Formats: sequence, C-alpha cells, structure tokens
Amino acid sequence: MKILEQDENGVKHVLKANPSFVGDVNYFGQSAIHIAVAVGNLRIVKIVLLYAEAEVLNLVDGSGPFGRYAIDYATEAQLHQGCIEENDTNCSGCKVLEELLQSQCSLYPSLLRSIFSTLTLAGRSEEASEAVKKTIILALKGRRGKLKDLAVRNLTPAEVRAFGLTESSVLDEAAGDVHKALESCSVLVPTPLRVLESVDGDAEDTDFQSLYTFVSEKSIASFAWAWVQRSRRRELSRTTTVTYELISYIKWLISRGAKFGEPLQKNFMLGKVDTAELTVAHHFMAYFVSCRSLSDWTGKLKLTLPRTISDVVFFENAVDSCRCGCSEAGCTPLTILLDGVLYEHEGVNYLGYRHRPTADYYISHATHLYRLVLALVGKRYRQNTTYSWTYRAVLRYLTFSALGISHSCCGMGRSQWFAESHISLEEANEIQQEQQEELLLLEDLLIEFEEKCGSNAAFTTFIENYWKPRMTAVLDDLHSRKLTMNERRAAEEVGVEWSSDEEENDEGDKPSKPLEREKDLEYWMGMLNEIVAEPKVDIPLAPGFGG
Repeated sequence: MKILEQDENGVKHVLKANPSFVGDVNYFGQSAIHIAVAVGNLRIVKIVLLYAEAEVLNLVDGSGPFGRYAIDYATEAQLHQGCIEENDTNCSGCKVLEELLQSQCSLYPSLLRSIFSTLTLAGRSEEASEAVKKTIILALKGRRGKLKDLAVRNLTPAEVRAFGLTESSVLDEAAGDVHKALESCSVLVPTPLRVLESVDGDAEDTDFQSLYTFVSEKSIASFAWAWVQRSRRRELSRTTTVTYELISYIKWLISRGAKFGEPLQKNFMLGKVDTAELTVAHHFMAYFVSCRSLSDWTGKLKLTLPRTISDVVFFENAVDSCRCGCSEAGCTPLTILLDGVLYEHEGVNYLGYRHRPTADYYISHATHLYRLVLALVGKRYRQNTTYSWTYRAVLRYLTFSALGISHSCCGMGRSQWFAESHISLEEANEIQQEQQEELLLLEDLLIEFEEKCGSNAAFTTFIENYWKPRMTAVLDDLHSRKLTMNERRAAEEVGVEWSSDEEENDEGDKPSKPLEREKDLEYWMGMLNEIVAEPKVDIPLAPGFGG
C-alpha cells in the first residue's frame, strides 16, 4: 500500500522493520519490486532494490500462462512515453529500467521474446519502444562478455574452442551451451549472467536461441549486428516474426547469409508447428498472405518481391514433409500462397480456418490466380529456370481443388499463418486411401494437361481455352454419377459385395435384382436383410401408445 501511495518514508520504515516483506506477493503474484516498477517511481524502486535479493528480483507474477518478471514491467510502453513521444533522453521509464539492469535481474529468453517480438503476448499491452530494445541489447552485450570471460577461465581449452570463445565477437547463440557447461563443472554462474531459466528442465526450457530469433525489425537488427556478427547464419533464418511492411528486413537478412530454405527446429514458435521440415520461407509466405486483405489480391495493388526473396520462396525444392495431392513432393511456399489467396474469398470463421471455395470458384479464378503469382516475380526473371516449375504447381493445385479432393497436409495458408497441427503419415495415408479414385483421376488429368500446355509462357491461354472447358466437363460427369457412387460406398460399408453380371451368369444364375433398381429403398432394405436378418421380437412401445 505504501508503494502505491508513493510514500517513500513509509516504504523505508516498513522494509527496515520487516525486510522479508519485500518477498511477499499479492493475489496476482506480484512482489514489492513488481509493484514499485509498475508505479514507475525511481526513488521507491531504489529503496526496494536495497532489500530485494536475486531470488525476489526474478520472481514471475501470475499474469497469463508464463508470468512476467519485474524487469518486464520496466519495458512497458506506458512508462516510456517520454522517449516514445518526445524523444526525451531523461525518460523516467528508461531510468527505472537502467536501475534494474544494474541489479540482480536476469535476462531470460522468455523476457527477450516478450520485449522484441511484435506479436501480442500474455500481459503486454503494447510493443516495447525502440529505446528500450536498444538498452536491453547493450545490457546483453556487457553480460555476455562477462559470461564469456567466466567460461574462458573455467572450461577446458577444447570446450573454449568448440564454443567459439577465442573469437573477438560477443557470445550469442552458444550462450545457453556455455551456461550448461559451466553448471556441469560446478561453476556458479552469477544471477545477472544466467541465460537459461532452467538448466535441467524440459527441452523447451533449456533450448537457447540466438537474439536474432526474437528481433523482428530491421533497425533493431542492424543495431544488434554490430556485436552479434558471429551468430551462426542458420540462426538468422529462424527470424519468422516479420510483417508485410518489412520486406526490406528479410532482404537484409538474406544479404547477410540467412538460409531461409533450411528446416526450422521442431519445437520452434512455442510448439505451434509440429513438422520438422517447415522452412522460414514457408512461414514468411504464410504470414505474408495473412497480412494482405482480399482487396489487395483482387484489386490493382501489386507487389513485386525483390529477387533475393522471390528466388527463395519460389524455390522448387523448399518442401516440407507433407504428403498431399495438392503438391507433388510436399508443401512449398507457393502452395501456401495458393492456399491463402483462394481461401481468403469467403472470410474466416471463429476457429481461424477459412472456408473451402467451390469448384466453380477455382475454375473462374484460375487465370487471375496465376497472374497474382506472376506479379510477385519481376518481369525480367519470370522466364528464368528457377520459376519454370511454377505453372505445373499451380496447375496441380487448381485441378486438385476443383475436383474437391480433401487435403492431407498442414494447411498453413488455410489457417492464418500457423499450422495448428501436422497430419501424421498414417492419417495422410487414410485420407488418400478414401479418395484413391479421385487422386488417380487427378494424376491422369495432370498428364493430359501438361502435354497440352507445355510451358509457363502458354499457361494463361491454356487455362482459358482448354483447362476450363475440360474441367467443367469432368465435373459434370462426376456429378452425374455421384449419387450412385455414394450409394455403392454406403452399401460396401455395411458389408455388401458387388459382382458383375458375367460372374453370376457363369454360375448359371440370373441377377437376383435388376440393375435399374439400385436406387430403390426396397432394393437396399432387401440387401440389408440378407446380411442381418430382422429380429423376431416385438419393438417396445412408449407408454400410452399401442396396446
């Protein structure tokens, strides 16, 4: 209460009389340091810090599933209006943050994710300011330098070389491994230098990632680059929290060696992705699609990706582990683009999944869809061999979709950025077995279509003059026999075995039921009675009915 009242003398008196009060928490799991930082009074923060030990300073509150540290409170935008709106170098929020950084507060990965991510995370009302992010980066630089010195003094020469500690740059990606190595040889790592919240916990807790995993802005990335240059280049490829407006940031990362075609680690992105072969290019395209409204796609707004990006996202071999007829060897970033554009037209339901368009929609929008794909690639590069496969991929996706075949893939483009789960191989096989006839028809049609089309250059003409009328005829034929096929499948599910007229005539018998009666209810009831005889019992009646 004294802290909320900003009664400095009262806070001094209470803590002097009862120092242990500094570790008490309220109903929301907040300690005295949480509350002092939230109030934003620098003098009171300094008083509380005199009594708060490392354990208290690194308590998490009860907000959300993860909880927040006191230093996380100090990064809130509401405390930094001075540096955000007026560019005030004497921002009171920045002074509180700097005071905490001089204390025993740790900078754990969960905190870095909260500060640097542009996503809305539990407990954070607004994105942290640029001044806050740069302050944290400078603090990290100093702490990682001290951790590196500690490791050089205590680890073996072989370990020092393995962790790259002989190099002049600041410790980044290897910091987690260094922390664990020091703990394993019983070296006490001071609280401010600790980089892992748990050394012996679950993999998600102990898996340390580069600072670039969390950074999502080019200006901050450039600032950090001055001291994180040694960070393994594959770590740069894990930066997926990008926005449509920051295409230049992705281009900047690629120019510095980011491998956007490499698979992500399995538990990346808070466990949302369950497949081991999704690449950053997949995530980029999924988020890129989700950031563009339907008016963007159907209107006159055009965007051509820089070639450094388009070469990556339209790379034929950038495939995941999905097995689905919509793509030849696994979902590519192009598959996700097609998914997202087509599923945008009917909006999004409350679960986040877009509704499936009709076959007529695919047919009528086929040419327009391919032109949207081409618009992302510069005109000078469209005939490059890098993009020669795209017409076949679009042709497969359109034909697959127009036939109404169900997907057995991750569906990133249909679920707004992230795949909620990855379908197992067993599930994919089951889906494909149920649609075996349709998938065989798909492959036959694709052979026919590719022979008729021939190349990218003739694709739009081919779609209009051949694919559309051919698919219309195929669908009309399928619809004309759909009822009979469904009936046959329903009968097979209850045990009916079909035989041809020739087989029955060979046995000297005539068909017991004329084929023209296949649609009759009487016919089906007779077939069911042959399988399971009707029980010779009276059906119990409800009270008041019958006699």
